[in-house]
Amino acid sequence: MGTKLYDDTKSALRELIQNSIDACLVAEALCNALDIKYDPEIIVRYYSENECDYLEVEDNGIGMNQEIIQNYYSNVGSSYYKSKDFYDLKSKTQMKFEPISRFGIGILSCFMVSDTIEVETRKLLDSGDKDDPLNLSIEGYDSIFMIKSGSFIKHGTKTTLTLRKKQNPWEKIRSNKFISYVKEAIPNPPVTIKIETDNNDEVYSEINANTFSEIKAKSLENSFWDDEDYIKEIEFDLSNAKLGLNGNVLISILEEDEIPVTKIEDLSRTVKIDDEEYDLESKIVLKNNEIEKIGTVIEVDVDSGISTSDNTNTIKRSKSRFSIHGIDYPAGIFPEIYDRKKKAKLRWPLPMNLVLDITGSNDLDLNSARTEIIYNKKWLYFEFNLANEIIKSLKKNTTDEYFTALVEALLEISESEILNEVLNKYCT
Repeated sequence: MGTKLYDDTKSALRELIQNSIDACLVAEALCNALDIKYDPEIIVRYYSENECDYLEVEDNGIGMNQEIIQNYYSNVGSSYYKSKDFYDLKSKTQMKFEPISRFGIGILSCFMVSDTIEVETRKLLDSGDKDDPLNLSIEGYDSIFMIKSGSFIKHGTKTTLTLRKKQNPWEKIRSNKFISYVKEAIPNPPVTIKIETDNNDEVYSEINANTFSEIKAKSLENSFWDDEDYIKEIEFDLSNAKLGLNGNVLISILEEDEIPVTKIEDLSRTVKIDDEEYDLESKIVLKNNEIEKIGTVIEVDVDSGISTSDNTNTIKRSKSRFSIHGIDYPAGIFPEIYDRKKKAKLRWPLPMNLVLDITGSNDLDLNSARTEIIYNKKWLYFEFNLANEIIKSLKKNTTDEYFTALVEALLEISESEILNEVLNKYCT
């Protein structure tokens, strides 16, 4: 049942890396409190040996001892990051970050691709000393845990998966593509990640040449979307450390005679065919998350004769590359046709391309499989702050007259209470 929580076999890699990120950030907070020099690091290895493929994730994080293994790691659904022990440590070190792994079920994803898991671990104690190293072997999700003395020298954890041939999602890809996948899964790493394969290695961190901050919203546009005279594009930075926002956005605004509008009546005409009149019209309409072009089409059918219908084409549609604490959230934050009932989605009459990572102490709650954002106070706080930053930046990047017309146009059709609340602050 546990493996069915995840809809992608690659989830094992993501879960292991996010576990390591949490472990490193906890160790960093503890070392800072103890005034101990510490450089967090994660190593991801994908290699073949003796005709077997292996996935390995190693970190120099907080590590585990037998108590944590017995009470949390081997107890599915029991998370160390929700325990009194963790909150005591959090209070002691005054750490600000929110852990990514909270459900205590991440290990289950490993059994989607592997039957054998081996773990080397050693805990960093609150005093700064290291506990005894341990070796943990798991031969299947329904097997017993074999714990024995280990040989890990540093504090941290190394997890090695022996990948099944038929369930290895990376079996047929090249080394550079595996590296690209790691970078896509962790677009804004808060910890340096070394990626090692049989043929290629790469050090990946937030200070690399290809960092998250260099991913531009314009790159998310579909290639068939041409620049239109009636659409104004405004691109700006969205980085605000205090609000936990890191990224950039490209806004599309529908305008007529260089003034923001909600609709353009492009063409209206009556044509006569066989003594029958047909009304034809073409209009461009601003809607939630998109700009559409709607035109009348004349259809001729051998049996039913001549008829008209509306043909709709999307000119612009909102699209996002969204991550939370550096971990990719592939579902995005704009609703697709099939999930319009989900509450935790942005439904604004502001078509945009958005590249954004939630950072620092700010957070969003996800379901256990990271496929859906939970609609709660955290989401409302995030949506308000995002709306406020975007509208404030639009005001900064436009004239007073243009901005006033834009606010009026958005209020005319907006169905978002939060966006309306922000917009009304700018009404005179």
